[in-house]
Amino acid sequence: MYFFDTYALLEWVAGNPAYEEYGKTPIYTGVFQLLEFAYITIRNSDLKTAEKEMNYIKANIVQVDQAALLTAAVFRYEYRAQKLSYADAIGYTLSRRNKLLFLTGDSQFKGLENVEFIK
Repeated sequence: MYFFDTYALLEWVAGNPAYEEYGKTPIYTGVFQLLEFAYITIRNSDLKTAEKEMNYIKANIVQVDQAALLTAAVFRYEYRAQKLSYADAIGYTLSRRNKLLFLTGDSQFKGLENVEFIK
């Protein structure tokens, strides 16, 4: 099972063949990833497209709690040289806490434990 970061969501919805098989599994993601996805889609297209694509995803939302936020802050601090976004740090933390592989093509995560890196 996989936790789709924003990169993975965008690539899957765009029809990237490298992500096709992953979309056949349940899609787990977080609210911050969906927020980024919606923002990028609105920026690149429009609100109607964002609404359509958000409905298409039908994601299982992994809940975030205070302990996960603290763990994400520590992770982001420890990897500050990679200049990770808050959403990336929270997503990676949630994936690990929920025993989901972090699915991404974001080069900042290449080689990290618990990452399925797909371009």
